[in-house]
Amino acid sequence: MDFLVFDYNEHQTEEAEAFATELGFEQFRLKKSSRFITGVKSNPKLQHQAINRKGEETTLLKKPTDKKLQNKETNKQPELIAKFGSMDEFYDISEISCRVKDIGSIYVSAEGLVLPCCWTAGRMYKWWYKDMKQDPIWKFIDSVGGKDSINAKLVGIEGVLKTGMFEEIEKSWSIKGCSNGRLKVCALKCSKDFDVVNSQWQ
Repeated sequence: MDFLVFDYNEHQTEEAEAFATELGFEQFRLKKSSRFITGVKSNPKLQHQAINRKGEETTLLKKPTDKKLQNKETNKQPELIAKFGSMDEFYDISEISCRVKDIGSIYVSAEGLVLPCCWTAGRMYKWWYKDMKQDPIWKFIDSVGGKDSINAKLVGIEGVLKTGMFEEIEKSWSIKGCSNGRLKVCALKCSKDFDVVNSQWQ
C-alpha cells in the first residue's frame, strides 16, 4: 500500500501503517510527492490546488512540514536553477537514464497505443494545449505513420516495435536542446541528476 504524504495527513502516517497491517497489506510505503513542480515550466512551487472535473477547487495540497517526508529531489531545484539558469536549460543537457528501457517494459494505453512508458503516453493529450498535437511526442508518432501505426489492436505489439519509434526517441536524448528535438518528457522523468520519480520512495 502506498500512502501519499501531504501536510494535511502527515500526522497520520503511523495510524495509516497500522491500519494497512490490520487489513493484511504485505507492504506499506510512504510516497513523497513530486507534484510540487509546475507542469509546463518545471518551476518549484509550494502548493498545488487540486481541481475536480467540473473545474471546482477541492483540496489545496502542500508539502509536508517534516522535511523527512518531502521529496528530496524537488528541494534540489533552486541549486539546479542557480547552476544552469533555469530548469529548461538543465533539461536541455541533462543525462537521461531511461528507467523503462533498463527493465524492458512498455506501456499499452486503453486505446491500444504502445509507447515506451505512461509518461510519453500521457503527453499525447495535455489539456493546456489548444491543439493536442503541439506536444513533441506527436512528431515521433506522426513520423512513423500516426496513431494507427502504434496501435497494437491494428498492428500488434511487434508491429509497433518494428516502426522504429522507440529507437528514434532514444536517439533524441543525444540532441542538445529540447527545442532542437530532444524529447523533453524523457528529461523530465528520467534525468539521472534530478530523479523525482525514484525519490518518491526514499
